[in-house]
Amino acid sequence: MHAVVHGLDITEALNLDRHPPAPRMRLALDGLTAPRSLSHFGVSLDGVQLRAEDLEWSYGRGQVVTGPATVLALILSGRQPLNP
Repeated sequence: MHAVVHGLDITEALNLDRHPPAPRMRLALDGLTAPRSLSHFGVSLDGVQLRAEDLEWSYGRGQVVTGPATVLALILSGRQPLNP
């Protein structure tokens, strides 16, 4: 999870197109939506369902929010994506 998020920090800042492998992104997203991670990053997903557009992954219930897995990972880790 850390390698994916910090890798995205770098590639996002350099405006590089990076797409980690789908299995790695699923693991990172699962880790980022664990209660401990959500509280660590101060992210509330009450009433929200996240869905990745580019791989089969979703989390939560409620209003559907979609986006590329990399963007969802950045948001879940408290980052503001430059290129959403």
